[in-house]
Amino acid sequence: MVQNNSSRLTPEVKGMIAAEVQQEIAAEQAAAAQPASPQVAAAAAVPDAPPPALDARVKVFVVSTSLNLATGSDGQTCALTPGDIIQRTGRNVTADGQVPVNVLDSMEGDCPVGFATALDVGVLQDLYNDFRAQVSAGMEQLASDQGKGGLPASPAADPQQAPEGNASVFAGARDLLAKLVQTADQTETEISQAFSGGQ
Repeated sequence: MVQNNSSRLTPEVKGMIAAEVQQEIAAEQAAAAQPASPQVAAAAAVPDAPPPALDARVKVFVVSTSLNLATGSDGQTCALTPGDIIQRTGRNVTADGQVPVNVLDSMEGDCPVGFATALDVGVLQDLYNDFRAQVSAGMEQLASDQGKGGLPASPAADPQQAPEGNASVFAGARDLLAKLVQTADQTETEISQAFSGGQ
């Protein structure tokens, strides 16, 4: 049933978007951790492979550009604007390249929440690509801002923690330090004498 428009995300929709972001981050980390194998490269080159926007794990899309959606056989349209949220409700592509979608959240005046229609699979893929780009940009920004503006610094790549109270002490450290101080004092005296003698 079509509901009134909502300008605020429900906790359920927020959770769905958060899940999509986490899934995208995990996919990027997995791809970065493993170099592409010949099988993966071959699979990516298959022209008949379905686009990532039709992956069973990818269902929620954030609208990144203004879209006009048909409201049915009467020829009327409604609009979606950047920030609106849609959900792909099926993976079957019609003969004219459409996939079923449902409006999860929209701005006032846009297509109503709960509105079901179809969207061109190419447009859906563009939304998916934009979403990935935003996630990547956000991760790069977090990496560059670590330790600034209240963000904690990330841990060292391979931190080594010494057990508390087990650090070994260099036995001759005190004598070495005393000798270094004595040498520094002597050098300072020699420099002072050299300057005062030259005046």
